[in-house]
Amino acid sequence: MTINLPMKNLPLRLGFLALALALCAWLTMIVIYHFITGTLADERIPVERERLAASVESFPDSARLNARYAQAEMSSIDRDLDKVMRHAQHAVNLSPYNFEYRLLLASAQELKGDRAAAEKTLQRAIQLAPADPDPHWQMANVRLRQGKLAAALPEFKAATTARSTFLPATLDLIWRASGGNVEAVAAVTGDDTRAKLTLANFLIKQTRLNEAVQVFNQIDRNQRLQLEDSSRLISAFIDRGALSVARELWVGLVSNPGDNQKALLWNGSFENDAVKNFTQFDWNLSRSDYAKLSVDSGIAHSGARALKIEFLGKDTTRLDSEIKQLLALESGQKYRLEYYVKTDKFSAPEGLRVVLTDIKSATRIAATEPLASGTADWQRVTLDFTTPPQSVSGLTVTIKRTPKYSYDEPTRGIVWFDDFTVTKL
Repeated sequence: MTINLPMKNLPLRLGFLALALALCAWLTMIVIYHFITGTLADERIPVERERLAASVESFPDSARLNARYAQAEMSSIDRDLDKVMRHAQHAVNLSPYNFEYRLLLASAQELKGDRAAAEKTLQRAIQLAPADPDPHWQMANVRLRQGKLAAALPEFKAATTARSTFLPATLDLIWRASGGNVEAVAAVTGDDTRAKLTLANFLIKQTRLNEAVQVFNQIDRNQRLQLEDSSRLISAFIDRGALSVARELWVGLVSNPGDNQKALLWNGSFENDAVKNFTQFDWNLSRSDYAKLSVDSGIAHSGARALKIEFLGKDTTRLDSEIKQLLALESGQKYRLEYYVKTDKFSAPEGLRVVLTDIKSATRIAATEPLASGTADWQRVTLDFTTPPQSVSGLTVTIKRTPKYSYDEPTRGIVWFDDFTVTKL
């Protein structure tokens, strides 16, 4: 269908032109309006409060501009809460489905002392944005400030579940508000693995170790092994001096069905590879400038592997903490350390020693005699020792080589160690 407009009539042509010009002017005004209000309402652009006030008078029907002015007024030292309320409410009326304007209005209502109205406003904000953490967080704090702890807990949990960064501060807040109630902080913690680990770490800091263990054990073992946070939690137990607790958790994570979980010294035959990020109670081998340290799969006293130390022939050779394992033993008890050692063309002015040291005081508890130079097949070595009566920090077993003087002759050759055990006497 074709519509033909007769444009030969001059008045009609002028009327059509006037209509087109009016439409263009109207569209131009809309563009200018949105540009001005959008610019002034953009929080990235600093605008003085007085200018915002004048702009609101010029554009009273802009919800964004009313909200921006209300926020600016709220942030001012000499704020006028009546103005904040009026413009925040107007923004809500103009844009009733914008939950952020309701958060602003609720803040003003609470500052005015009308917490019941603030709760009602926040309930509507939560209905509009149930998945957003901010309405839940604000509601939780409003209720908490009214002493409604039980009613605040579900809102805190909703907020921390939606935004995990809220959780640490929430735990501290609820701990203080509840007088150190473990059930209360557990109630605001989400059900995911990271949230539970955050809660467990928090409980360790509050020296609620048994509860921290319970929370940690609620997490699936495979999930715990995948997160470095689990390793940091075990280290936190160690830092608190709870070595036996830390080691029990550690063994439960890294052990395989065939492992001796009651062994006081772990992986004494070097048959198992260390679990990534979980080496707290396993052998720790670090780089040495004087020897190549490795696990040898070709020579062993039993099984298939042994620790191999291949010296580089440098003078004044020193081994300190390059080979070590942390032990969690009872204080004031007698134990026996046993192991096997093999040498090949080993030569040193002062031989290797196996040393037990208190990790808190760095005091040497016991040490073997220096390893003799030469070539020898596997030899059994034992060392009896007694743990310090007040030792709660644990012991480390290390293989050391300390020069007698500031300079001594190079250390050469290869030494293997295997089948370490610790037994209580």
